[in-house]
Amino acid sequence: MIYKHLGNIIEILTMTDAKLNKLTSKTPHFLRLLLGAGIIILPLFSNLSANAQTKSTITELKISSGYQNKQSCPDKIRIVDTPQPYREGSFATDGYANLNSIASNVTVAKSYKSSVTWVGKLKPKYAKCSGSTDKGEFKTSFSKGKIYFTLNVGNQLDPNKQALQVIKKGVNNGNPTWTWAGSD
Repeated sequence: MIYKHLGNIIEILTMTDAKLNKLTSKTPHFLRLLLGAGIIILPLFSNLSANAQTKSTITELKISSGYQNKQSCPDKIRIVDTPQPYREGSFATDGYANLNSIASNVTVAKSYKSSVTWVGKLKPKYAKCSGSTDKGEFKTSFSKGKIYFTLNVGNQLDPNKQALQVIKKGVNNGNPTWTWAGSD
C-alpha cells in the first residue's frame, strides 16, 4: 500500500507552497501521516545503502602445501579491501596486505596502471620459504629470502568496460597499501 502512494509523496515533495497548502487542507489524515513517515524514512534507507557499501572484504592467501621448505613459510597472508563511500561517476577501494609480521623493508618494486608489485626481505623465520600462490587479483611469490606481492586489477572491467586502475600505492607500517578505482 505504501508503494501505491509513493508517486503521491514525490509529487507532494516537489509542489510549491501554495499548491501544498491547498492539497493539505483536503488531504486525508492518512496521507499526511504517510508523507511525514516517508520524509523521515527515506534518508535512513539511503544511509543504510551507503554504509553497506563500505564493508571490508578480507581475503586470506593460504600458502599451498606444494611449497618447498613449507615449514619455513607463513600459513597465510591476510588482505583487507574496503570500498570507499560512493561518489557520482566513480568508485574506489582501499586495501592493504598484512606483510609486516613476515617481512621487513617492504617497498614498491614496479608499478603500472593496473598493477603494482611490492618486494620485502623475509624475516629470518621465513627466509628459506620458496614458491608462489595466487587468488584473484593477488599473487605472492617467495624466492631467495624475499617476498613479492602483486596486486593486478587489469583483468577486471568497470561498468564502462575500462580496466580498473591502481590510483595510489605505498607502504604503511611495513604493509603494502593501495587504492584501485573505476568509473560507472
